[in-house]
Amino acid sequence: MRVLLVVPSLAAGGCERQVAALAAGLVDMGHEIGVAVFVSGGEFEDEVIASGAGIIDLEKGSLLSYPAFLGRFVRQVNAWKPDVIYGFLGTPNALLALCRPLMGRIPLVWGVRATNIDFSHYHFRSRLMIGLEAMLSSVPDVIVANSIAGKNDATGRGFPPDRMKVIANGIDVDRFKPDNEAGELLRKAWHVGERQKLVGMAARIDSMKDHGTFLRAASMLAADHSEYVFACVGGGDAGYEASLRELADSLNLGGKLIWAGQRQDMPAVHNAFDICCLSSAYGEGFPNAVGEAMSSGTPCVVTDSGDAAMIVGETGERCACGDAVGLAAAIERMMQRVEADKEGVGKACRERIENLFSVRRMVERTEEMLLSFC
Repeated sequence: MRVLLVVPSLAAGGCERQVAALAAGLVDMGHEIGVAVFVSGGEFEDEVIASGAGIIDLEKGSLLSYPAFLGRFVRQVNAWKPDVIYGFLGTPNALLALCRPLMGRIPLVWGVRATNIDFSHYHFRSRLMIGLEAMLSSVPDVIVANSIAGKNDATGRGFPPDRMKVIANGIDVDRFKPDNEAGELLRKAWHVGERQKLVGMAARIDSMKDHGTFLRAASMLAADHSEYVFACVGGGDAGYEASLRELADSLNLGGKLIWAGQRQDMPAVHNAFDICCLSSAYGEGFPNAVGEAMSSGTPCVVTDSGDAAMIVGETGERCACGDAVGLAAAIERMMQRVEADKEGVGKACRERIENLFSVRRMVERTEEMLLSFC
């Protein structure tokens, strides 16, 4: 089977990581895979190439170069002759739907990710794209959401329910696994003491992640527990980060808070945390950071955004979105569970990911769906 995956880029990101893992997994199963990118040079390109999949650079430029870009895209697809095309995210999905008459009757699959996005925080082009995607949603043969929340959100926006399918993200359980040594080395680098309790948030600096609620909860916990320390891991908008740092200072978090920035050693990061927290207010589908932490044996506290609560199940704690008091209480409950049985809690977290949300399971379910067109 020849499958063409289409994605804006292979830069660092949750969707891009899933595309790279899917490409590698399908190659391992004996399929011929191409990954078409609008913009080349992303962090996951080497991984995709090493897996045996091919990279097709569509060389998307400015809006003025769109006619040439569209022509190049159609020519590349027709030359590659895929059995199935699988697009990811709004712009590729819309492009595939609009160009379908020029590409014959190749089966078309859409992949949709985030849910309930508050577009008031984003550029007007994003608001236009969400409407265009809904208008064109009758074109693809199947629309794959990576979460139940994503499916519900899409059908609520007018996507045809009978074409929707849920295939959850896959977590690389071989990469994200318990590693006390790596975690301890990073804790020492961050000057976190053996008796201190590190509660971390691994998320890009974006309004949807609601770092403000995390910081307010951290301030409450720090006032009652001298052993608690906190970390924000991830990059993003510099202006927004500056406002969050000001908030942290106003909350007197000072030496209690680590701003770690974007890091490449995420397995070590998750092993350094005693608890991983996700305080998202909206926009989540399947939050990879939660699955990666659990696969590393680190329990999670999450808000009710997307499928986060479903992913952690009984292994984690949850609270309402935007509820700093509730989040602080949930972290305290989780810390008590960790102190009572750290090994047992960590084992339960990892087993849940291995059984329900591994990369292998995601690839197998995707292969079954794609083969149905051949």
